[in-house]
Amino acid sequence: MIDHEFSTYFMFPDNSAQHMYWYSELIRSMEGHEVQDYEYDCLKNPKERQMMEKSAVCLHKNLMYIKEHYPEVTGKFLEKLNCLKHDLEENPSPFYLQENIEYPGTANSYAYMSGKARYKDHDEEKAKLLEEKYSSREKKIDFHVLSVQSVQEIKGIIRLLKVILEKENSNWDKKYIGVVLSINGFDYFAPLSSFKEKHKSMKESIDFIKVKNYCVININNMFPVPNSECTYVDINLQRNLKYKSLLLAEYRVIKSIQDKIRKNANTLYFLKKRDGNSTPLSKRCNDFERLEIVCTEYIKNLK
Repeated sequence: MIDHEFSTYFMFPDNSAQHMYWYSELIRSMEGHEVQDYEYDCLKNPKERQMMEKSAVCLHKNLMYIKEHYPEVTGKFLEKLNCLKHDLEENPSPFYLQENIEYPGTANSYAYMSGKARYKDHDEEKAKLLEEKYSSREKKIDFHVLSVQSVQEIKGIIRLLKVILEKENSNWDKKYIGVVLSINGFDYFAPLSSFKEKHKSMKESIDFIKVKNYCVININNMFPVPNSECTYVDINLQRNLKYKSLLLAEYRVIKSIQDKIRKNANTLYFLKKRDGNSTPLSKRCNDFERLEIVCTEYIKNLK
């Protein structure tokens, strides 16, 4: 079931709607929310529906079982996960997909149906018809957009894994906290990162702001986000007192420097748009314009 979830997520490099649907299914399976009766009404095949209902919660169950019965394995996994998180944040470019002769530069998200017909349904006639239908409908893969998007999504998966595997009790409900800014007609999410030892000696810059010694804001990592995907966090409702205290402290400092954050973010957006990848600063920034295209397409597919 884990293979089903993760492999399906990577099957649609040319179709953002399909990609986002299966990404949301992956997240859903990790969170393990109870399946509602109406949730998979679109699936008319009883076996297919049963499989989807099972996969919708299986990753969470598996993770909780491993956490309970194999704490040493969980600990080692979290150590490696932190290393991956560090590398993705510090220098994501080595993780980007690059077009090469061994990897197809085009794709058709529906081409798998011919393989399903041939090897799963054992219907050779149907497989040939599907091959004829989809063989000349490939779309060119935008490797840069795909890479930037995938890195952001994998970082989101890492955060969720850490919450699930590190959570000690139900009172610790850690959020993915950030500052929401309005830039070029989009809501931009600038995530907060934990304050680390290395940050003490680092000087602030246009894309790096310290929130005292509570956290830092890497503005170069900001990205456009649909309003539907943001949730207001009421700090007063947080049950863990230590976490609540930290959020309040961060909030007070951020509020006092909000003009600086907005100014830096807008300036950085302009510089990235003007310079492309021609400067060290612009190279370490997300490709804001490309992400805006992906965000717009995602919003359209929600309607």
